[in-house]
Amino acid sequence: MQKEKESMVGRRLYALIIDTLLLIVVGFLVLYIVCKIFNNVTDLNEVVQRFNENYKLYKENPTDQLRHMLQIDQTYIIKMWFFIIVITLFISGLIVYLIIPLILQKGQTLGKKIAKIVIITDKNKYIPFYLLILRQILAIIINVILGVFTIGIVPLINLLVCILQKDNKCIYDLICKTEVIDGKLPIEIVNALNK
Repeated sequence: MQKEKESMVGRRLYALIIDTLLLIVVGFLVLYIVCKIFNNVTDLNEVVQRFNENYKLYKENPTDQLRHMLQIDQTYIIKMWFFIIVITLFISGLIVYLIIPLILQKGQTLGKKIAKIVIITDKNKYIPFYLLILRQILAIIINVILGVFTIGIVPLINLLVCILQKDNKCIYDLICKTEVIDGKLPIEIVNALNK
């Protein structure tokens, strides 16, 4: 039993690593597209250029008016980049944790497909569409968005919860009443899942 538990945690971790690598690649592509869109619909580039020009002037002749203008521009730039990062993380997370699982069926991310593990309900049924969406959105929030903003602390807590649970459930599994099991199921379980 302990060996099976270690095996499942290892396979989930392996799947998470694959999904994280995919998320990084998708994230850079999405960031590129989001930045292109933001350059066309906002004045972010103009504000950055104005900030740089005012900063040069401020270094030569520091005045309160220039300092105030720099603070306003800096606040705007930080807010816009924060918004761009959140949008990028959410879209990337949707692609990796929701769109790909819907394409691959059975709620598997690419990592889960490669690791040969699947998501089911606590009642040994295939996960319904609405529950898959809820579970995956929670996974995006916990593993991606909170992961970035807490420097990986929240995903590590999630991993510890998974390791400490006797049935290897992550936080979003506990909330959604789902579990991840071996994808190479015996025929009696497959038949039970299809009922």
